[in-house]
Amino acid sequence: MSIKLVKALLALLVIAIGHLYYLSFDRDSVLAYVETNRLMEGANEMTDLQKEFQAEREQAMARVDTLTLEFQQELMRHERQVSSMTEKEKELSKGLLQSKRQQILQYQEAVMEKLSQREQELTSKFLQRTNKLIAEYGEDNGYQVILGTVNGNILYGDKAMDVTDEVIRKINE
Repeated sequence: MSIKLVKALLALLVIAIGHLYYLSFDRDSVLAYVETNRLMEGANEMTDLQKEFQAEREQAMARVDTLTLEFQQELMRHERQVSSMTEKEKELSKGLLQSKRQQILQYQEAVMEKLSQREQELTSKFLQRTNKLIAEYGEDNGYQVILGTVNGNILYGDKAMDVTDEVIRKINE
């Protein structure tokens, strides 16, 4: 075989592979992706869960704020009365204030931990349902793989492979 013929065959092979590669990414692709941030923003259920969590958070933090305000009032009362107290009364009052302050901090920590767990619970519930719907969508539409763009894992994807809007519609049904 001549060198020209080998070069021509290699060129045809490269063109054929390129064409097959191009065809593999058309609308009938077995691969797709979902922009997860857009999905989270567009899903009505997630918006509702965020509102629910925000209301729970505000209620819990209002309780912490009330306890903190009561403590500040007790502290101001202590500061006004400290000059008329005996040393023993000062020590006792100071000890009680420190104890109450510690209790409030522990309560605040417990509230924050409970809120964090609740947020994870709500998010997990949404993600489980969403992942199930995405799997159903993938099966119904012949996809073998649907990727998610969590934190930029997909640096580029042809818009024809983006099924985010379709998945949002399915979730919101």
